[in-house]
Amino acid sequence: MAKRVKGNGLMPVFYNDDLLFIHIPKCGGCSVTNAARKGLPGFIEPGVKRKHHKPGVPIGHIRAVDFEHFTGRPLNTFKRIFATTRDPVATEWSKWNFWRMRYFQDGEFVSWRHPADQFAWDRTFDEFVSSGIDPFNEWYCNEIVEDAKPDYNDVGRFNWWLTEQVETVRIEDVEKINKILRSHGCETKVGHDNRTGVGPVIHTRETIETIRGYYEGVAA
Repeated sequence: MAKRVKGNGLMPVFYNDDLLFIHIPKCGGCSVTNAARKGLPGFIEPGVKRKHHKPGVPIGHIRAVDFEHFTGRPLNTFKRIFATTRDPVATEWSKWNFWRMRYFQDGEFVSWRHPADQFAWDRTFDEFVSSGIDPFNEWYCNEIVEDAKPDYNDVGRFNWWLTEQVETVRIEDVEKINKILRSHGCETKVGHDNRTGVGPVIHTRETIETIRGYYEGVAA
């Protein structure tokens, strides 16, 4: 029987006795988590729903380096740790689309769910990228782990979430992801449950080069 932390909804980081999944934002983690929730023995989600969030508490994204702090369990106690990645340009396009659509509007009053939402709404995609700011990562440093350095462009935006123990798998390689889950007792297959920003990316060549630099750890 899958174990759930009280108050949880969809909290993409999950683990059991042997397997840990680190969810990098906008890299298909919800699809992986949905499959694991349905079929992974001993399934645990350590995050909390946004409505229960308090400063210093993760809401579904936990960097590998911070995992032990939040759960009390060291990374070296897992047999396997993995994360999914995707094309960096598609990742940034998905972030921009996802964040900018999330607001509540009542007449002329707009209430934003998250600082990242208004940041994306107020900028075109090219402006969003050229700013050099990932608003969610900045928020993570300010509200989740205050001593975390917002050096994600210097170390690489994927690398910022990971450590050397974490194996990366492209989200398109569904066969390999299913094989990992199946090897730990999960027979439920991964689908494509959230497809934010999957349409054609509208961008300039300069924007592509800037994004590649962010992910390769070469700040523009």
